[in-house]
Amino acid sequence: MELSKKDRISDYELKREAFETHAKNYSGKQAGNPAKFAEILYNVSRMKEPPFSLFLGAATFSLAKNKIAWLEEDMKNTEAYARSAADFENSARSAFSAR
Repeated sequence: MELSKKDRISDYELKREAFETHAKNYSGKQAGNPAKFAEILYNVSRMKEPPFSLFLGAATFSLAKNKIAWLEEDMKNTEAYARSAADFENSARSAFSAR
Protein backbone atom coordinates (compact mmCIF):
# COMPACT_ATOMS: atom_id res chain seq x y z
CA MET A 1 0.00 0.00 0.00
CA GLU A 2 1.54 3.25 -1.08
CA LEU A 3 0.91 6.36 0.98
CA SER A 4 -0.45 9.43 -0.73
CA LYS A 5 1.87 12.42 -0.83
CA LYS A 6 -0.23 14.22 1.82
CA ASP A 7 0.26 11.28 4.25
CA ARG A 8 4.05 11.20 3.89
CA ILE A 9 6.40 12.84 6.39
CA SER A 10 8.78 15.05 4.42
CA ASP A 11 11.68 14.53 6.85
CA TYR A 12 11.70 10.84 5.90
CA GLU A 13 11.36 11.28 2.13
CA LEU A 14 15.03 10.57 1.30
CA LYS A 15 15.04 7.45 3.47
CA ARG A 16 11.76 6.25 1.94
CA GLU A 17 13.10 6.74 -1.59
CA ALA A 18 16.33 4.92 -0.74
CA PHE A 19 14.36 2.04 0.77
CA GLU A 20 12.07 1.79 -2.27
CA THR A 21 15.07 1.82 -4.64
CA HIS A 22 16.78 -0.90 -2.62
CA ALA A 23 13.62 -3.01 -2.50
CA LYS A 24 13.10 -2.74 -6.28
CA ASN A 25 16.76 -3.63 -7.00
CA TYR A 26 16.71 -6.53 -4.51
CA SER A 27 13.58 -8.20 -5.85
CA GLY A 28 14.48 -11.42 -7.64
CA LYS A 29 18.04 -11.40 -6.31
CA GLN A 30 17.41 -12.41 -2.70
CA ALA A 31 18.27 -15.83 -1.35
CA GLY A 32 15.53 -18.37 -1.88
CA ASN A 33 13.90 -19.02 -5.22
CA PRO A 34 10.26 -20.05 -4.62
CA ALA A 35 10.09 -22.03 -7.87
CA LYS A 36 13.19 -24.06 -6.96
CA PHE A 37 11.86 -24.51 -3.43
CA ALA A 38 8.57 -25.88 -4.77
CA GLU A 39 10.35 -28.27 -7.14
CA ILE A 40 12.54 -29.60 -4.33
CA LEU A 41 9.55 -30.07 -2.01
CA TYR A 42 7.69 -31.88 -4.76
CA ASN A 43 10.63 -34.24 -5.33
CA VAL A 44 11.18 -34.80 -1.61
CA SER A 45 7.48 -35.54 -1.10
CA ARG A 46 7.80 -38.46 -3.47
CA MET A 47 10.90 -39.99 -1.84
CA LYS A 48 10.49 -43.38 -0.24
CA GLU A 49 12.53 -42.14 2.73
CA PRO A 50 12.43 -38.32 2.78
CA PRO A 51 14.85 -36.45 5.05
CA PHE A 52 13.69 -35.68 8.56
CA SER A 53 15.11 -32.16 8.26
CA LEU A 54 15.44 -30.22 5.04
CA PHE A 55 17.62 -27.11 5.00
CA LEU A 56 17.04 -25.32 1.71
CA GLY A 57 19.41 -22.69 0.36
CA ALA A 58 23.10 -22.05 0.90
CA ALA A 59 22.59 -19.65 3.82
CA THR A 60 20.18 -21.95 5.66
CA PHE A 61 22.36 -24.97 5.07
CA SER A 62 25.43 -23.13 6.43
CA LEU A 63 23.49 -21.87 9.46
CA ALA A 64 22.35 -25.42 10.22
CA LYS A 65 25.87 -26.82 9.91
CA ASN A 66 27.20 -24.10 12.24
CA LYS A 67 24.43 -24.76 14.76
CA ILE A 68 25.12 -28.51 14.68
CA ALA A 69 28.86 -27.90 15.21
CA TRP A 70 28.08 -25.61 18.15
CA LEU A 71 25.68 -28.18 19.64
CA GLU A 72 28.25 -30.98 19.29
CA GLU A 73 30.87 -28.87 21.07
CA ASP A 74 28.39 -27.92 23.80
CA MET A 75 27.38 -31.56 24.28
CA LYS A 76 31.01 -32.65 24.47
CA ASN A 77 31.68 -30.02 27.14
CA THR A 78 28.69 -31.03 29.26
CA GLU A 79 28.64 -34.81 28.70
CA ALA A 80 30.32 -35.70 31.99
CA TYR A 81 27.45 -34.31 34.05
CA ALA A 82 24.59 -34.15 31.55
CA ARG A 83 24.37 -37.68 30.14
CA SER A 84 23.24 -40.13 32.82
CA ALA A 85 24.05 -38.26 36.00
CA ALA A 86 20.54 -36.78 36.13
CA ASP A 87 18.68 -40.06 35.49
CA PHE A 88 17.02 -42.33 38.05
CA GLU A 89 18.90 -45.54 38.77
CA ASN A 90 17.77 -48.26 36.30
CA SER A 91 15.76 -45.74 34.29
CA ALA A 92 14.16 -46.70 30.99
CA ARG A 93 15.21 -44.99 27.81
CA SER A 94 13.19 -42.04 26.63
CA ALA A 95 10.60 -42.55 23.93
CA PHE A 96 12.50 -39.86 22.03
CA SER A 97 15.90 -41.63 22.18
CA ALA A 98 15.53 -43.30 18.81
CA ARG A 99 14.35 -41.91 15.54
